[in-house]
Amino acid sequence: MKIPGATRFVVVVKGTKAHAETIRAACRAFLEDQLHLTLNMDKTHITHVNEGFVFLGHRIIRKRGPTGRMRPVTTIPWEKYQGFTAKIVQQLSTDYSQNPLDMVEHLNQQIRGWAKFYQYTDYTATIFGRLDRLSRVRDISSAGPWPTA
Repeated sequence: MKIPGATRFVVVVKGTKAHAETIRAACRAFLEDQLHLTLNMDKTHITHVNEGFVFLGHRIIRKRGPTGRMRPVTTIPWEKYQGFTAKIVQQLSTDYSQNPLDMVEHLNQQIRGWAKFYQYTDYTATIFGRLDRLSRVRDISSAGPWPTA
């Protein structure tokens, strides 16, 4: 049985890459034999946590914490930030006839939803600070094109 996008999960292994490959094979066997599900090997990766990986829109990586110890953290993937800001810039650049208050209301809804999705990630101050500076670049009630620089 193949259910597209039905199950997404991460298995964390404390051990070697060979140990992780053995566990992946055991997971595959269990899914196929017991649950009659197929594990897509093209989408199944073994990655060291120091390299990090993106899972369900969050980047998970191990970094040094404030006490100097290494710990896993979740961050906003740079590509997600770039895509979101490009979407906002495009909205600010297209419709100059829209009422500025309506535009601000619409942008606030989007930013609020995005912030809620990433509310539990680490190091959000940096990304939200960049987003805040982006919103201050142009007074949206003024006429004229969006600055390209």
